[in-house]
Amino acid sequence: MFRIGQTIKLDCANKSIESRICGWKPGRYILIDLEYENASSTGLHVGVEIVARLARRGKTFGFITSLAQFLYDQKVAVLKYPDSVEQDGDDTWYPTSMPVEILRTPGDHELEDLRGVVRYVSLAGVRIVSPFEATVGEKLFLTFTLITGGTIDNVQASVTSVVNAGSGFDLTLKYIFLSDTNKRALESFMDMISTRSGLL
Repeated sequence: MFRIGQTIKLDCANKSIESRICGWKPGRYILIDLEYENASSTGLHVGVEIVARLARRGKTFGFITSLAQFLYDQKVAVLKYPDSVEQDGDDTWYPTSMPVEILRTPGDHELEDLRGVVRYVSLAGVRIVSPFEATVGEKLFLTFTLITGGTIDNVQASVTSVVNAGSGFDLTLKYIFLSDTNKRALESFMDMISTRSGLL
């Protein structure tokens, strides 16, 4: 679940702070890089309840913890190890901008307007901007290359929403079936996005 250098977001007293995990001992504690001055300015004090969130393989997880103590010399905060960790689900959307080929049937390249740009991606589906006006319930095949190098190839998805954006259409599609290869490629991409931006 945890890994060294992993981004963690802490919410307490209606304020948020981001840090990175630098160690842990199962059942005992989690160590994070955090200066006392930065923590105290957000209302983070010993004993205060904290909602923590982190991302792993394209999924967002959350848990309840509290601050046990500061190791001042090492600029490390010690959090209580959580009793349980809950997954937020597969519908966390990650912003991106990737060209996508949209086909009604695999291998059908006759219609040049069946193209678009993936604006958001999740493990449940994608949101696309395209000149192509699809219909809700229509089944399409999508192919796009992730910036991590993986390719989502001919994944079948069903259109769940169509919005006329003036210059094109905003399409939301839900995957009908996601192969293990495609799922691993998406998880790798989402891990990278989460590391860069801190739990989008």
